Amino acid sequence: MRTRNQGFTLIELMIVVAIIAIVAAIAYPNYINHVKTTRRAEIVALLTQGAQALERQYSQSGSYATLTTADPVGNATYTVIAVRTATTFTLTATPVASGIMANDTCGNFVLTNTGARSNTGSTAVATCWGR
Repeated sequence: MRTRNQGFTLIELMIVVAIIAIVAAIAYPNYINHVKTTRRAEIVALLTQGAQALERQYSQSGSYATLTTADPVGNATYTVIAVRTATTFTLTATPVASGIMANDTCGNFVLTNTGARSNTGSTAVATCWGR
């Protein structure tokens, strides 16, 4: 009686590799989009917190220019710069050049003392800011 070797054939292994490649080709872009959306939400929250801190400072001292409140800082994917005068401020979040958001379609995020939100990219403001 002849016994059969057990195991996988090369064809079976190639089918499994092909299935994994197809799943990865679909899942990876969706994962990257999800990560970018999360990073955008994070920078929107940081800008909003920074604006709230500056508003508290203005209500206490009557000026945005006094340095009683530290300027908001960015995170690993964005750098935040605050331009402050006595009566106005502008917070700008710029993507880090070597980060995942470097080529993001939203571009820079800008928040002013009037609450005006804008971005320099080609995507609509409502999409980038999550509203």
